[in-house]
Parts: sequence; C-alpha cells; structure tokens
Amino acid sequence: KGYCGTIIPQRDNHDIAVAKYFMNEIKKPILGICRGIQLLNVALGGDIYQDIPSQFPQDFPIAHTQPFDYVIPSHKVRVVPGTLLARLTGCETLQVNSMHHQACRKIAPGLTACGHAACGLTEAIEKPDYPFFLGVQWHPEYLWEQDPAMRQLFEAFVKAAR
Repeated sequence: KGYCGTIIPQRDNHDIAVAKYFMNEIKKPILGICRGIQLLNVALGGDIYQDIPSQFPQDFPIAHTQPFDYVIPSHKVRVVPGTLLARLTGCETLQVNSMHHQACRKIAPGLTACGHAACGLTEAIEKPDYPFFLGVQWHPEYLWEQDPAMRQLFEAFVKAAR
C-alpha cells in the first residue's frame, strides 16, 4: 500500500501558479529543491511517483528518506555530461542527502533529466532553453558548507538573479 501523505490542493495550486508566473511573466531564475523539483515538473506537464517505495521497484533500495542527519550524504547522483548541472558543479557524480518519498516520474516536455540515482530515479532536471532553471531532489542547503559543488549551485543561482 502506498502513502501520499498530506495533500493540500490550495498550496499546490498556488505554488504552480507562482512557478508559472516566475517562468512566463517575469522570467526569473528558478531553483527548485525537493518538493520544488516535483512541483516544477508537474507545473510543466510531467508527473510524479506519489510514493517511491510502492511505485518504484528497486533491487537494492536507496535510503531516499535517510535516517540520519541531513548534513551527511546518503547516496550518489550521476550527473549527465554537458548539462547545466554538470557545468555548475564540474562533477560526474555528486554525494547528496535525501529526504523524500515522492519523485519525478514522467519528465515534462521541454525539461531534461540531468541527474539520476543509481536506481535510475531522476534526481535533477533542467530546462535547456531557459536562462537558469534547475531542480534538484536533494537538499543542498544542508551540504553547501562542506561541499563546493553544492555551494556552486547557490552561487550560480544568486548570480543569475542579479
């Protein structure tokens, strides 16, 4: 049996409207973290796994909801070469933390998956035809102090927002 957790349609509708406004009306840089990557994918026409454990079979499950402190990485993400994520981090793989039970399933038209967990789950998306659009499933805000690649995500976002 799968578990969606609490659903708040008003919040979802509001957040999707804000994302579309930022992209279509004022064309601001976008950085989606955790729920943010999922919301961006849904807002642009993709969908999500509502419950990874029940909907995404894995031979050896990755701790997508890690049982220890978020400043400690729990798994690796393979970065797709030539993508924004690859250019920003300069890495082929990233060490990430993980605290989610939902994830992008069908990637929205116009978006590209640019990072994957070893199990194949999409961990990062970008919109190549947009000035700065990146969504990550992990929480770089807990990792930036010890990981230069995570710090670079925020530095690039701030630079794009200037």
